[in-house]
Amino acid sequence: MSRTPKLIICTVGTSIANGCPTQKDLFESQADWDDDDSIIKKELKIKIDKELPKLNIETKEFRKLSAELNTLDRLKLTENDRVELISSDNLLGKVCSEKLKEIISVAYNMNSTQINIHKIEKLQIKNIQELRKTGIKNLISTVINILEDSMYSHDIIFNPVGGYKFINPFMTILAMLYGKRSIYLFEYSQELLSIPALPITFDLKVFERAKPVLDKIKKDTAIKKEEYLSLIPNLSESEKNLFLSFTESCEYNFVTLSPLAFVFLELEKSKKILKINSKAKKQLEELKKNEKAQSIINILQKAQNPIWLHNNLDSWSTTDILNLKCKDTGQRIFCFLENKSLRIIYICKNHKEYERIGNEFKKINFKNEEFEDLTIP
Repeated sequence: MSRTPKLIICTVGTSIANGCPTQKDLFESQADWDDDDSIIKKELKIKIDKELPKLNIETKEFRKLSAELNTLDRLKLTENDRVELISSDNLLGKVCSEKLKEIISVAYNMNSTQINIHKIEKLQIKNIQELRKTGIKNLISTVINILEDSMYSHDIIFNPVGGYKFINPFMTILAMLYGKRSIYLFEYSQELLSIPALPITFDLKVFERAKPVLDKIKKDTAIKKEEYLSLIPNLSESEKNLFLSFTESCEYNFVTLSPLAFVFLELEKSKKILKINSKAKKQLEELKKNEKAQSIINILQKAQNPIWLHNNLDSWSTTDILNLKCKDTGQRIFCFLENKSLRIIYICKNHKEYERIGNEFKKINFKNEEFEDLTIP
């Protein structure tokens, strides 16, 4: 049985350029992405040719080229896997990402289309205001898009070994919320530390109560702590610490957004569009007539949130169709994901029907099917 291909989300640092004479100057100046890169590229080629004259995946020397390669090589990558390189918005980020892509392609016989470089606009430290307002948002939205596009086709692994250390909390939160494992390799350790997918969920109703004031902080960058708490509806004393998890303290008793808040605000933009075919639409209308549709409607309301959805979707080993379970009634919703939408194809009345016909559906059978938007009030 063939294994599910891996997809590694790998943040890129500059360790591959360690020892290059101009590395420090380029880092301190935060040279722009499109600036002249001829000198650093030449230095990098000389360094790698000297340290590793012939690329050989079998040798331990290969891992010493960079922190990213040190961890990636321990994952036993194959030509069927994918690597998504997350790069900062500067010249060093570009050059190091391009060199890593080149080496990964040769080392694992990967087609260049399987190794993607994502330039994260404004992910830089030259302008901290732009970083907070735009860079972090772009980082989160890029990673969410990768996750959403490959959730069920690849074994996704986070490798946040390179790049700015302040991005680690955002990567960690995304990995936990989406139920994906992360890997780390500490400086003097020979063992890869693998943090498994953690069964962490968050009460989304708490976020919904805080969202209007979090949007205000996002717009203004920071507000007074007392103002933040006063704008949360029906806040009790015992809830204050819970809601303060969406903020970080800054000067003069102001608060700004925490990594958790940044992630949830970006996830709001990734809400699923519901679409339904004629068969499932007819089934839903019949259930409404018999007053048996409420559990289905409740599930579809929740399913628009990507975190809830990915933590509740079930699958069969014999089909690529997914399903959602109504735990109180035994009803099931057969569906699949496509183009940012959740497409509903069939509604089972009970568990017996689900077991009888569950493995009959294939995604390819609905290739030419017409779907219409489904609005759940």
